[in-house]
Amino acid sequence: MIKEDEYVTVSWNQSVHTNREVMANRVDRIIKNNTEKNIHTSRCGNTADRNVTQKETEKTLKYKSLCIDIQQMWSMKCMIVLVIVGVIEILTEG
Repeated sequence: MIKEDEYVTVSWNQSVHTNREVMANRVDRIIKNNTEKNIHTSRCGNTADRNVTQKETEKTLKYKSLCIDIQQMWSMKCMIVLVIVGVIEILTEG
């Protein structure tokens, strides 16, 4: 018999309903590991210039309040995983 609390739950492209209003409540993926009592939230982004670290800081600050609310609601550790893709050169047609 499979118990749900022994496995990992993966959700994607869903809003997280919290007790208070947060600025950003939709992440790309939520990976909830019930055995280790931790949650990984991931968000992908891209930037068309060399400011990858600026975009990473912006996304981290944007989703930090959501991570704090998830920790309080589910009593688990939450970690934000960001995937930022930067384009160094932009090619045009012709």
